[in-house]
Amino acid sequence: VQGLSPLHVMQAAWTSGAVSQSSPFPGVENVISVTFSANVPLGPAQVGSDKSPQVACWLELTGLQQHAPQSPNSGARIVLEGACAQSFSAAADSDTRGEAVWESNGSVRAYFRATLPPNIEHTLGLHLQNPREIQADGMRVAIETHGSVRVMSMLLQGAALQEAT
Repeated sequence: VQGLSPLHVMQAAWTSGAVSQSSPFPGVENVISVTFSANVPLGPAQVGSDKSPQVACWLELTGLQQHAPQSPNSGARIVLEGACAQSFSAAADSDTRGEAVWESNGSVRAYFRATLPPNIEHTLGLHLQNPREIQADGMRVAIETHGSVRVMSMLLQGAALQEAT
């Protein structure tokens, strides 16, 4: 990379991040679209001879607890859509692509199964159900990665998801 001295390691960081929704109405399906870009490639650190990740990396979204299933069930699947959806799975060792999973703390986790290039905006849609009751204020959604690539949490722009009154 031009401008970096020898042996310099870049600090992984988000270069952009936004969130939007398809519907503000209570009790209906809502596609939450998360658009993000980082200054480093995001994905598993090593890939085995069978093309499976050997060192896991995952994307975590927080602030979507209101959209979690009625009885919080760690491991419940979420369908993903968008150009990069097939780069994710609900488990590090899963070959099923285009899914994420609810964690017991209400966060959403999606494991990278492929590497997303840096400095390009990627959009991931999550098929969720809006809560039936109107929330007092909008939810704040944040994004981060863990595992082989650590990018610290960032609050997404437009992150106050509102419901229609």
